[in-house]
Amino acid sequence: MLLLAIHAHNRSNDQKIEVAAFPAMGTGFGGVPFDEAARQMAAAYRHFLEPPHRIDWDFVVDRQRAIQYDGDRQVAR
Repeated sequence: MLLLAIHAHNRSNDQKIEVAAFPAMGTGFGGVPFDEAARQMAAAYRHFLEPPHRIDWDFVVDRQRAIQYDGDRQVAR
């Protein structure tokens, strides 16, 4: 959501947001390991840069695998 908000702001405003800092989401109180938070944040950024033209079951399955697996290793439940 934040990436979309920044994008919308930059399209309609002369003062552009050029740098954004994101905390390691969920790693504090939520207990998400740092490498897992980074992997999921990278997946979200890739999705933002290359959004799907349409969403079908193949896309959904691939997205779920990107979130839950690191290669062959399951990292989320």
